[in-house]
Amino acid sequence: SLLASFLLIFIPLHCYEYTTSPDHTGQSSGIWTVGIVILTSIVFTANIRLTMITNSWIWVTHLFLWGSIAAFFLSMIIFNISTVFAKAGSDYYWAVFRVMTTGRYWLTALLTTIIALFAPFTYVAFTTLRRQAKEIEMENSTMSFNSIQSSLNNKGNDNNNRVGGGGLLK
Repeated sequence: SLLASFLLIFIPLHCYEYTTSPDHTGQSSGIWTVGIVILTSIVFTANIRLTMITNSWIWVTHLFLWGSIAAFFLSMIIFNISTVFAKAGSDYYWAVFRVMTTGRYWLTALLTTIIALFAPFTYVAFTTLRRQAKEIEMENSTMSFNSIQSSLNNKGNDNNNRVGGGGLLK
C-alpha cells in the first residue's frame, strides 16, 4: 500500500512537472491539474484492486463498481462548474475539462494505475498459481497412494488365491 501510494503521487507529479497548460494560455500545470490526474489514478487503482479481490460478481457488484467511477467523474464536473473554489482565489474553474481533453491526462492515469497495480497483481497471480499447484499435487499424491494401495491389495488377493486355490499347503 505504501508503494502504491508513493507511485500514485509521484508518477503524475513528475509527468506534469515541466508541462504547460493544454489551452491557449500557456500557463504551467498547477496543483489542480496534477490533483485531477492523481485523483483519477486513485479511483481507477482502488476499483481495479477491488475487482481483484472480489469473489462473486452479481449485478450489485457491477452497480457499485461502475457507479463509483461515474460518481467520481460527476463530482469532478460539479466541482468544476461551480464557482466555490474560484471565490477562494484558486483557478479550479473548468480545470477538469481542460485536462481531460488531453492525451497526457489519460495516458498518465492509465500508466500510473498499471504501475501501481503491478505488485498486488503479481502477488495475487503467484499465490493463486501456488494454491492451484498444491491442489494438483495433493490430488496426484492421493491418486498415486490409492493406486499403490489397490495394487498391493490385488497382489495380496492373488497370493491368497494361489495358496488357497492351488492345494499346495493342504
